[in-house]
Formats: sequence, C-alpha cells, structure tokens
Amino acid sequence: MPTTVPLLANAVGLLAVCSAFSGTHQSHRSPVKPVLDASIQRYGHQSNRNYSPQTCSSWKSKSCSSSALSSSAISSNEDLLPGIASIDEANDVISEQMLALRQTPYFRLFCVDILASCEYMPQELFECYSETCEVYPVDDEEVPSAIRDVDYREQEFELDGWARWDMPSNDYYDTEEFPEGYTGYDGSEIWNFIHNKICFEGYGYNDDHWKADFNKAVSGVHSVVSAQVARGIGDKIASGEEFTAEEVWRDPKAEFDRRLSQNGETPMAMENLYFAYML
Repeated sequence: MPTTVPLLANAVGLLAVCSAFSGTHQSHRSPVKPVLDASIQRYGHQSNRNYSPQTCSSWKSKSCSSSALSSSAISSNEDLLPGIASIDEANDVISEQMLALRQTPYFRLFCVDILASCEYMPQELFECYSETCEVYPVDDEEVPSAIRDVDYREQEFELDGWARWDMPSNDYYDTEEFPEGYTGYDGSEIWNFIHNKICFEGYGYNDDHWKADFNKAVSGVHSVVSAQVARGIGDKIASGEEFTAEEVWRDPKAEFDRRLSQNGETPMAMENLYFAYML
C-alpha cells in the first residue's frame, strides 16, 4: 500500500529518537555518542523537567543513528537479533532511500474518505475544531490518472476472505504537505479497540503462528506513533510553542518511558517496532 513507505520512512527516522532516549549505547565507533551522552546525562532515569531547545533538536539529527542501541537490549529473542543488527547497520542508507521514495506521487498521495465513519468501530460523529488536525485534499488535476485507476481497481480487492473496508473516495491527501505530527490528540480509545477487537486473541507472544506475528506488527505500528508523540512534544518545546490546557503530555522523556521503554506499559514496544520494520 502507498502508506507503507511513509510509515517505514518514519520508522527509520524514529529509531534515532528511541536511541537518544534509551541510554543503552555501547559502540565507541558510533557517531552519535556525544549526542547520546548529552541526552543520557539530561534525561537519565529521573523525570526530566528542565529542557533545552538544543537538546530537543538533537533528537532528530541525521547523525543520531539507531546503531547506538544494543540488539540484546532491545530483544531477548535470538531469532530477531540478526535482523535488529542488520537494521542498525543499514538504517541511515535505508532512511535516505525511503525518504526519497515517499517523494514520488504513488507513495505520497493517499486516497481516503476522511469524513466517513469507521466501519469497524461506530462512533458519534462530531466536528474537530483543532487547528493541528486540519488537512485538505489536493486539487483533482494533481492526481495522476494512473494512480486513480489503480485505486479504483483495488476497491474490489479480496484475498482469502480479506477485503478493503474503506469506502471509495475521490479525495487525495498529500502526506508531504500534511506529514505526521504531534497534535495532542488522545487516541487511546482507538488503540484499545484495535488491540482488543481487531487483533487476535488466544495467541502468545512467541507462538509460531501468523496471527501472533500480526499482533506484533500492529504493536510495532503503535510504537511508531508513540515515538512520533515523544518526538513531537520535544519539537514543540524546542520551538518555544506553548502547550494548551488540553495537552496533558508535556514531558517527552516521561512519555518515552511510559510508551516505549521495557519498564513501561508495553515492555515489547521497541522489539515490535523492529519486527514491523523487518516486515
């Protein structure tokens, strides 16, 4: 799907964010050691309340590579360790390739009826007035006819009982014009529904079954979003922008620990992020 590349492009970049927070670096050859040393000194294990724009901006520095993470610190699953090490080694190269690929129209333009109700989870419809959530479709002439033709044919896609549930739409959105970002929106209700209703029950984490792998992949996508939230909070602090009264998440270190660390709410979050990346 076209959205897969933007997702992975963010994943490879966000691994650097996770590295800056983790404090598990061990390679003296890593070019990010000074950045990580500064981050660890500032963020350590204590709750951080003293931020600086310089530190926050370093989270998304190109030199901040996930190679600083120890594979064994991410996962105890020996089957995943080679893949994690390979991702760490090639992360910078893959990131450049993914970011270049997402510039192409097929991976940049996404067709969706953004006002349609969810087919899985009926909700009360209400209009969102938050400026951070505003997105607008591109003009019709900006969408190549070849892309429209492919999307039209894929609306009838079905394979082994799997089919698209989203409704056809003539609206296309530019993921470069409106990239992923921190909006302050609390999506916990949606994620709880996804994990508890759409994912498969009765399968252990290490079960050798595709349904267990599906659950891990969904968790990995959730981890990407969690890392985006932590990065977005840091970006907001770095820009000097004030938080609104409704924004309760204001500490990027605390959010990283809660969402992504092994001592947080989802101990396997980082491993699952790598797992989804491998797919």
